[in-house]
Amino acid sequence: MGKSKFSFDALFTMDQVQERERADDFGVNRRIMLATLTRSSAQLIDGFRGDDGAGASSMLKAIGGYKDYLKALLEMTECAENRILATCHVLIEEAEQLANCPDASDAVTEVRHD
Repeated sequence: MGKSKFSFDALFTMDQVQERERADDFGVNRRIMLATLTRSSAQLIDGFRGDDGAGASSMLKAIGGYKDYLKALLEMTECAENRILATCHVLIEEAEQLANCPDASDAVTEVRHD
């Protein structure tokens, strides 16, 4: 059909995606975040008491980094979703144009009978 009003380039190569899948840059940060959820307030206070805030600061940095990673991942997920929605929109428009073409329905019927 004609040129689509939606156009976008690939954001990654397959090699880049596979490399990203193999990397586990945020596994430690994820585990720190999850471990924090296994502690009560009393346990956290006792655990960090006497370290001049260095431990809590380090954990906040790790958890913040993981949160930033998840935000970026959510943004990429929404981008992928929008790409599929745009693609579906184009395909639906093409199908509607084909359905409204008088010769097209005859051609489809002829192909099915062959």
